Amino acid sequence: MSKLHTATPEQLQQLKSKAAACFGPLVLHEALLRLCQARGSDGLAAFEKSMVRRIEAAQNEQADYESIKELGIEQLYAWIREVKASRT
Repeated sequence: MSKLHTATPEQLQQLKSKAAACFGPLVLHEALLRLCQARGSDGLAAFEKSMVRRIEAAQNEQADYESIKELGIEQLYAWIREVKASRT
């Protein structure tokens, strides 16, 4: 039986966070592939530029948030490179 039926709200939130961490990159990769197929390299470049601006503009009071944003942008670039490489 799944833990979902017996989990507390806090446990459910933790499971949701784990699911996002596990499957978010997979979902994003597939979505970027489809974006690239539909809109081409220009669409992918526009997405990249827009996401970098949004990440840079994001604000949070966590002490290490600037480092998190920097790593997020690096990860975005890595995902874009993967999509570009898988198209060739």
